[in-house]
Amino acid sequence: MTIIVEIDKNGKYLFDSIKGIGGSEEDKKKAIQLNEIVKKRLIQLTSRLKNLRIVVGNRTRNKVEAYWEFGLTLRKIFLESGLVEPSEKKLFWLNVGIHAPEGLLAKDRGPNRIHVAYCFRLAGYPKKIALKRKWSEWVYLFDSPFINYEERFDSWDKEKIETEQNYTSRENTRLFIQCLNSILSGVETKDLNDEEIVRCYDGSLKLSKKLITGDYQNDSDNFKIMLKKVISDEINSIGKLIDGSITSEELAKVITSKI
Repeated sequence: MTIIVEIDKNGKYLFDSIKGIGGSEEDKKKAIQLNEIVKKRLIQLTSRLKNLRIVVGNRTRNKVEAYWEFGLTLRKIFLESGLVEPSEKKLFWLNVGIHAPEGLLAKDRGPNRIHVAYCFRLAGYPKKIALKRKWSEWVYLFDSPFINYEERFDSWDKEKIETEQNYTSRENTRLFIQCLNSILSGVETKDLNDEEIVRCYDGSLKLSKKLITGDYQNDSDNFKIMLKKVISDEINSIGKLIDGSITSEELAKVITSKI
C-alpha cells in the first residue's frame, strides 16, 4: 500500500510505500482515505481529551493518560481501517505526525526510539495498568534494545505490574533494565523461545529486587559498571538460566555474591 508522509504548503501530497515512492492510483486513493481518517480521528481525540480534562503539552500532569489515549486512537486506525499493512508502521507514524496536536508529540530519541510508536505500544496495555508507571519510566523501558524490538516482553510486563509490589517504581525499573541489558548482551532475542526469554526477564527482575533490598549503592556509576562486569563474567550462569539448568533465584545469588 501507499501512505501520505508529507503535505507541502500548497497542499500537495508526498506519497511513499515500502516499495518506494509512488504507487498505483488505487493505492493513492486509499492513502488519501487513510489520511482523512487520521485527520478526523485526531480532531475527535482532541475533543475527547478536553472532555476528560486532560491537558496536553508542557502543562500535562499525567502524560501517560494523554499518550495512552493518543496511542489507542492510532491502534484503532491501524488495526481496523484495513488501510495500513503491518510492514508500513514507520510510514504510518509519519502520516500521524502531520495531523497530531503538537502537545501529543515529542522529539524522537533515535531511528527506533519513536515517540508515536511508544504511544501506540503503550495503548496495548489496559489503561489501568499503563497508569501505574510514569511516562519517564515507560520511555526508559521502551528505549532498552532488548525491549524495543521484543513485543513478547509486554505480556510478561503486564502480569508483573499487577502482581509484583514496587515493580513499577523508578528505582526498580531502571535497575531491572540495567540487569536485563547486561544479561542479554550479545544475545539475539529472536533466537530464544518464549520460555527462554521469560527466564531472562524473571532472572533480571529477581536480581534487581535482590540488589534493591540488599545493602548496595545501586544508584552510583561505579556500581553500575561493576554490576555490568560481574554479569558479563557469568556468561556460563546466564546460559544455564536460559536453558533452565538454574533458577532466577540461583542466578541472583551467584551475581550478588560477587559484588
